[in-house]
Amino acid sequence: MTEPLLSPVDAGGDAVRESLCQFGNAGQLIGTLTHGTDLGERTPDVGVLLFNAGVVARMGPHRFNVKLARRLARLGHSSLRFDLSGQGDSGAAPGTLDYHGQTAQDIRDATERLASETGARRFVIVGICSAAQAGWHAALRDPRIVGLTMIDGHVYPTRWTPLAHRWQRWRERSIGEQIAFIGRKLRSVLPGGTPIVDPIPSADGPPIDDDVPVAPTSRDEYARGMQALADRGTRSMVVFTSGWMRYYSYTGQFAATFGRYPFCRSVQLEFAPQFDHTLTLLESQDTMMEWIEQWIAKC
Repeated sequence: MTEPLLSPVDAGGDAVRESLCQFGNAGQLIGTLTHGTDLGERTPDVGVLLFNAGVVARMGPHRFNVKLARRLARLGHSSLRFDLSGQGDSGAAPGTLDYHGQTAQDIRDATERLASETGARRFVIVGICSAAQAGWHAALRDPRIVGLTMIDGHVYPTRWTPLAHRWQRWRERSIGEQIAFIGRKLRSVLPGGTPIVDPIPSADGPPIDDDVPVAPTSRDEYARGMQALADRGTRSMVVFTSGWMRYYSYTGQFAATFGRYPFCRSVQLEFAPQFDHTLTLLESQDTMMEWIEQWIAKC
């Protein structure tokens, strides 16, 4: 899984340098530092931390973290993308910390390493899925983290979420498919008709509330944390893709859930049902990187 080290020319000819580094309390963490070649001439203002999305190594889904790090380096932002303990190239951590405790420690160690290598004193985290949730917890603990992008992280459905989800799925059908389904439905209610099963998932099934797998933190705890970050001046961007459509299915859902809290007005929200969860299409990657680039400029 080790990433090759690139010369400035190989990295795109835009003065980007990369190097492997080893850090952590037991030297178990492996990361890749990315920065411009003029690092010695100036101190970067904001450093960027990138790490595993679920079980995907530090390169990110479809190498998104690699592409983002190099793009930001050309704009003057150094970054450290690293594997958490026990993932990718990083070894298991010694000690008795649980997963959440060790993840928090790994992020602290990465922050210290990026600071020592580049002189950065302020940091942002860009996280996808579990990395978004871990980044949120890390930001609460470390005031040096001044920005947090959470892509398909914490999500809290409302009473309208299942209905909006079904409507979105219905709209995805062609006119011919819609007409055919309506015809089958009408025939099914006639005497002797055979009941049909709607292929669009219904709202039935696992409960949609605070304990869904993608929302390990309660609504109230999340709201308190987001308000604390906003009060501290930490900027947040929240992005939802089609991968979370069952749990986040309409643009106004975030405001419907948290609109009574002051922090809601300061969050940059992007609802992108045209993107899949792992940003497979190059177009979606480019758009996401543009959003992140513009957002970091405000941190």
